[in-house]
This record gives sequence, C-alpha cells and structure tokens, in this order.
Amino acid sequence: MTAFPQYAKTTDPAVIAIVEANKAGWREHHEKACAFAIANGVPDGAYYPSNFAGTNRVHAIGGDTRPTTGQWKRGSRGYGWAPYKNNPLHAELEALRFDDASLPGLPDMVDGPYLPNGSHVWYTPQPFIWAGAVWVGFSGQPRDTERASDPDPADGGWTEILASEFHAAKEAYLAAAKATTEDAA
Repeated sequence: MTAFPQYAKTTDPAVIAIVEANKAGWREHHEKACAFAIANGVPDGAYYPSNFAGTNRVHAIGGDTRPTTGQWKRGSRGYGWAPYKNNPLHAELEALRFDDASLPGLPDMVDGPYLPNGSHVWYTPQPFIWAGAVWVGFSGQPRDTERASDPDPADGGWTEILASEFHAAKEAYLAAAKATTEDAA
C-alpha cells in the first residue's frame, strides 16, 4: 500500500455525501455545545473544543467566572471551566461528542516524518467541498508505511493533484465562505 498523496481530490458522490453529512453533524454538535455553555452561565455560548482525527468533543465551557450549576474546576491547561466528575453535568459534557464518519480511501490520520528532536508528526485530513469535488491536503509529505490497514486511495476515487490546484481551490473556498459570513452579518 502506498502513502496517501499530499494533495488529492475526488468527485465520488459517496465521499461528497459523507463530507456533507459530517459538516451537518459538526454544526449540530456546535449548537449543542453552545446551548450547554449558555445553560451553565456563559452568555455567548463560548466553549473550548477538542478536535483530533475526526473526534470532536467539548473540553470546557468559556466564561470568566465559575459556573454556579454544581461544582466546577478550571479546564485542563487552565482554560475555561469543566464540571467535576461528581457533578451530574460531567456526564452531559462528556456526551457532547461528534465523530466524523471515515471517508473511503482516506485514512483518519496520516503518518508524517520523525523530527530531529524525536517527535513524530501525524497529519489529520480536513476535507472541504469545492466545485463539485472533495479536496484534501497535508502540510507535509505523508510517509509510506506499507501497513495493510491503510485504506487504498482508489477506494474513494482519490487522485493526486498539484499543490497549486489544491491551494487555488482552498483560497476560492475560503473566499466564498468569508463572503457568505459577511453577507449573513
């Protein structure tokens, strides 16, 4: 099995449908997280997300003052507020989770290089839809691990593209998203 390309796209309808479903699922997760924060004293619904390899969770809620709904502590790394485990809201916070569905042919994590200091780099894909295709790119070249468990890029119809193609699509996608956001404001 060869490594997934650094830049790729697909027009496979099944992959497009999964990306759209993941985006809708993340929006619903975001709305629930904001509602949880508001219900616990954060007027603007701010929260600290924890996202990695397709798993989206709520690390803590925002706010300058400790919530009054049960016992709360500072979130890890000192940001926001998280309920103690004996607070019934702890289970509710832990349940605020959305797992992206995997995309055919695309690993949830891609093996990157080992750095001179011994650190190992992992890349997580952040696919987006633009011009009738799903695009994905990584900030570095994925390593060829030859693991049998790695999905075959052909399964999702992924084809390698030039970096310039990916960056042009990403710039157009971000410009359109910004225009949509400004129009809504």
